[in-house]
Amino acid sequence: RVPQPAAVCDQSALMRKADLDHLDYIRFLLEYLPEPARAVVEAARVCQAGGTVVLQDVDGQLLQHHPPDPTLQRQLERAVAGLGTTGFDPFVGRKLFALARAAGMSVRDLRVEPYHLIAGRADQETRRLWALKLDIAQPAAARALGSRQEADALRNRLLAYLDREDTLTWSNLFTVWASPGLTSRA
Repeated sequence: RVPQPAAVCDQSALMRKADLDHLDYIRFLLEYLPEPARAVVEAARVCQAGGTVVLQDVDGQLLQHHPPDPTLQRQLERAVAGLGTTGFDPFVGRKLFALARAAGMSVRDLRVEPYHLIAGRADQETRRLWALKLDIAQPAAARALGSRQEADALRNRLLAYLDREDTLTWSNLFTVWASPGLTSRA
């Protein structure tokens, strides 16, 4: 069989016939989709029976910190609620198993591992990457929070939190390996 070239298309309506792919890999996409189930159903549709669909996404990003900072937590919850109107789901990782099953797939394996794990002051590179993420998200955060000033206040407070020696910030990475037409072992 000649490998099929890659194509750019809508994740909920792939331009492929059924049973063509041996492997479909969806990573860090479902958390941003208004209807992630549609994308998973499409991945299952184009995957051969006995092939593999890998679903991988973060769970708890932005929202898991200890000790609590009530002001930061309120700001983050407001921002995430506003982003939820676009489809953003910071807890999609824990839903991957159910999404695969609802798409008619059997789950062969499920793993959960730390993704972000910052204990104490973030190192320089981690802090730089978080600052970059927050800068990229700034327009969406401003819309969600009502102003650029509030988005900047959230960015500054979160970065200050990551600069502290006494804090823990984490999220988890869920990975599901599923197949159309196999018996579930997870």
